[in-house]
Amino acid sequence: MKKLLALALIFLILSLIAGGWWNWQLSAVSPDQIPKTVIIAKGKSVNEIVSQLKKENLIRSTVVFSFYIRIKGLSSKLSAGTFNLSPAMSVPEIVKILQ
Repeated sequence: MKKLLALALIFLILSLIAGGWWNWQLSAVSPDQIPKTVIIAKGKSVNEIVSQLKKENLIRSTVVFSFYIRIKGLSSKLSAGTFNLSPAMSVPEIVKILQ
């Protein structure tokens, strides 16, 4: 019984750590509200768009961003165009603008 309780406690702690890490990865990179003009050319792949966002220091992780848009079913919904994005925007905010 003690082993089961210990395992449950370990699982709970690991779940809280993973959830905190995930939320941190989706959060804004910095409080800097100065927008950056990002031009996404027509025909760019999702990987190219994600790499560009990382290079512009608008997202923390290419892997987490890619996974986020995949689980939300938005991989095919990112648009080409000119966008004003800020490092103070979270991943969900950036994705909403890019649609």
